[in-house]
Amino acid sequence: MSLDSALKPYSMQTLKKLSDTLKKAFKAHKTSAQEYSEKLLPQVVKYVWSTEPQYYMEQLFIERGSRSKGRILKTEPEELYRCHKTGYDKDGNVLTEEYWGGHPSNGYTKFFVREDNQMYSYTIERNGALDEIEYLEYQDGKPTAYASVSRYKSVFAEHYFYDADDRLSSIKCEVEHGGYIQETTYDVTYDSFGALFKITRNDGVSPTFPKGQTEAVVYQKTGYSIKALTDIFTDEMIKALTEPVKASKHKYAMIALDAAFSSDDWLPLRLYTYNSTDKITPDVLLSDFVNEDPVNYLDIEINDKLKGVSQLLVQQATVQEKYDLPYKLLISVTKMVKQLAGNDIIIIPADLYDDYSETVISLLKKIYNAKELKAIL
Repeated sequence: MSLDSALKPYSMQTLKKLSDTLKKAFKAHKTSAQEYSEKLLPQVVKYVWSTEPQYYMEQLFIERGSRSKGRILKTEPEELYRCHKTGYDKDGNVLTEEYWGGHPSNGYTKFFVREDNQMYSYTIERNGALDEIEYLEYQDGKPTAYASVSRYKSVFAEHYFYDADDRLSSIKCEVEHGGYIQETTYDVTYDSFGALFKITRNDGVSPTFPKGQTEAVVYQKTGYSIKALTDIFTDEMIKALTEPVKASKHKYAMIALDAAFSSDDWLPLRLYTYNSTDKITPDVLLSDFVNEDPVNYLDIEINDKLKGVSQLLVQQATVQEKYDLPYKLLISVTKMVKQLAGNDIIIIPADLYDDYSETVISLLKKIYNAKELKAIL
C-alpha cells in the first residue's frame, strides 16, 4: 500500500501551502479501510479500551481544548457504546483507533501510518467514507508541523517551535472557517521544575474575534484539588450573586448554568431577573414561564479570583470527567443565595438549555421545601 502521492514533506512551506496540499490529498484519497487493516492489524500486539482517545497527533490537544483524558477500561465493555479501542505495536506505537458512538452506524476507525519523519492518520466512517486526514512531520525527533482536513471543510495547519531546552514553546496555527482564516498563536510556559505551567492564546482579527484576542489563558496548572476549587468558587459566587438578588425589584430570579461542557466559559453562573404574569402551576414549563415576560440579564461583579477559579474548574471538571459537578455547584450556590438574600424574590435554578423543557415546579423543588412551595403556589 503506497501513501497518497499528494502528501510530501513540506515543513518549510507556509501554513496555507500545508493546508492546500492536504486538501488535494483528501480529494485524491482512494485507499479503503480493508487495505489499511490488512497492512496494520497484523502488527497490533495489544488493544486498550477507554472512554476517550488515548493519542492525539495535534500537540497539547487536551490542554489547549480542556478536553477529557478519558479513563482506561479494565476489560472490553459489554456494550459498545461511546468507547474507544486503541491498537499498539510491539514498540508502543499507536496503529489503530476504533470508536463506537450512540448508534451502531455512528463511529469510525482511524489508521496511523508512519513513513520516515512523517505520520498520517486516516479516519474512515462505518459506511466507508473518508472523514479526516491528519499529517504530522518530525525533525530530529520533534514534531514540527501538523495539518488536518475533514469532509466538513474544516482545515487546520500548525507549526511547532521549541526553546533552548528543546521544550515546545509556541504553536502558530491557521484554521479555515468558511471564507476566512483564523490566525492563532499559543505560547507555552513552564514552571521552575520544567513542568507545563500555562498556555496562553492570541488571536488575529477575524469575524470570530472582531478586535482580536490577547493573552487568553487556555490552560493553567493548579496545585488545588477539585474540592478546594469548588469551595473557593462557591464562596466567591455567593458573594457575587447575593447583593444583586437582594437589590432586585423583580419577582423572580434565575441563577443559570449555561451549557456546561459546551464551551470554555460555562462558569461563572449567570443571573437573570424578570416579572412573569404567568401563574406557576404543576405543568407550566420553564420555557413558557420565562417567555411570558422579557428576561433581564444582570451583570454581576466578576473579580479576578472568581474568574480564575471558574477557569480552573472548567478545565479540571472536563479533564477529570466530573460531569455531575456543574449541577451540584448550581444547586448549592442557589440554596445559599436564597438563604442570604432574605427577601421575597423567588429563585429558580436552571441548567440551560436542558431545563427549558422542565416544569418550573420541578426546578423549585431543588431548593424549596414543601411549605415554601405551598406559599409560592
